[in-house]
Amino acid sequence: MNKPQIARVDRGMYESGRRLPHLWSIGNELKFYRVTCNWGLNHRTQHFYHVLAYSWEQAKDMARSEYARTHYISKDWVKIY
Repeated sequence: MNKPQIARVDRGMYESGRRLPHLWSIGNELKFYRVTCNWGLNHRTQHFYHVLAYSWEQAKDMARSEYARTHYISKDWVKIY
């Protein structure tokens, strides 16, 4: 059984559709998701994530938690796009 993973990527890697070399699942249970998070309307605060998770809901929650942790804000303020 694999463990869900998250990695922040830059805009170029996010838009290219390629994965980071270390984000590959050994089994079929983890799926790959691309998640964009932001706080407010400022595009400078936008972050991009590659996530290996069991579901889309888990991927969104992981990205929301990571973004909130790095910006020292509540998860409730983080928007997923």
